[in-house]
Amino acid sequence: MDQKGRGGYRSLFWPVLLIGIGVIALLFNLGALSRENIVVLFQLWPLLLILIGIDVMFGRRAPALGALIGIGAVALIIGLMLIGPSRGWGGDAEVKTDLFSEPIGEATSARVSLDLSSGPTEVTALSDSNDLIDAELNYTGKIKFDVRGDREKTVSLSESDTQVHLK
Repeated sequence: MDQKGRGGYRSLFWPVLLIGIGVIALLFNLGALSRENIVVLFQLWPLLLILIGIDVMFGRRAPALGALIGIGAVALIIGLMLIGPSRGWGGDAEVKTDLFSEPIGEATSARVSLDLSSGPTEVTALSDSNDLIDAELNYTGKIKFDVRGDREKTVSLSESDTQVHLK
């Protein structure tokens, strides 16, 4: 009797997939992935079934091939999660454009806080302007714009559950 084929299922697909799930959770907790990226992940669940089927077909023959399939699956899913929101795969979130500005007034100094971690942010000096801050944002979700003080102003512009692109 040939015992070689009876050793059981030894593909490395599942350990690699579990590591990938941990990497995705870590990236989300660190703020590198937004809620829209996670929505894309949940829309990709049929892809996971396809990859499991490929592993069942080919991963049993060689554990290294199962590991390669797992690594490819994790890379593909993370890549699709990252580009998904820009392709509109993150749901039917409406993209809004708003202007946020605050006049200088009597301010002699200011503390400006920008928390726009999910999109590119470009800060430039205003020329010939009576405004302390002047921003045009494309975003989904909600933006919090808060200004306090007269002489020493504190300006805060932050996102909550959004994707922001500062123009």
